[in-house]
Amino acid sequence: RDWPINATTYSIIMLRRNKFKHPPPGGKLRQITSGDWSVESAAWSLDGQSVFLTGNPEEDADLTFVRNLYAVRIASGRRKKLCGLPGGLSDPAPSPDGKTVAFLGNDHRKSFGTNTGVYLVPSTGGRPKNISKHLDLDIAQSLNADSRAASPFFGPVWSPDGRTVKFLATVKGATHLLLDIHTGNLDAYSSGDRTLESVSYSADHTTGAYTEMSPTRLAEAWIWRQGGRGKRLTPKIVDSVPTIKKWLRRQFESLIFSY
Repeated sequence: RDWPINATTYSIIMLRRNKFKHPPPGGKLRQITSGDWSVESAAWSLDGQSVFLTGNPEEDADLTFVRNLYAVRIASGRRKKLCGLPGGLSDPAPSPDGKTVAFLGNDHRKSFGTNTGVYLVPSTGGRPKNISKHLDLDIAQSLNADSRAASPFFGPVWSPDGRTVKFLATVKGATHLLLDIHTGNLDAYSSGDRTLESVSYSADHTTGAYTEMSPTRLAEAWIWRQGGRGKRLTPKIVDSVPTIKKWLRRQFESLIFSY
């Protein structure tokens, strides 16, 4: 199977990324986008004939937050704009029937106070619809900590039947995995002061694997099964705060004795 990958090229003032098609082992890379602009995220169409990607090829792209969603035909490289948002968009995900694309976006209506939302747009192009607006939540993992360099970005994920979209959102200082049903209902897959990230689902979505951390514990791998509670997969990691204190004490004592 062919896989899209990011390849990096350098200009005088900044880094640019274009999209290449990666063939099976032993094949040759073929570039499917070009120009002085960055492809920021991408996803295959269900028929494998196109790639949905995000970016801004305009000359003033570095002076604006505007980002667009495109569909690029693999065979010809022809690019079609599906939609755009003034505050940016990322992480396209086609629905199971291929008729809709979900993505994270920001319409910048309240400037920097605007929440990032989950949007839907027809796969042929059209006006994007914010399906999470009524929640008044900033979608995506928006917590930070010194115990890890960065969190993997997690975009919207369709359920196998195409009726629901899963995503991450930060609620009262904790990041939970939430389920937005088209009726507007909301369900949380976890509770407590913890952050969930790097989530992956089984084909039928009855099982999910994810990493979880808290203000005093380092990230650990967990598994969740439908109708049950989360279960830790990795050995329990000691509290990070006491561990750091012990390490600092040893370093301090070593410094005194060596002096």
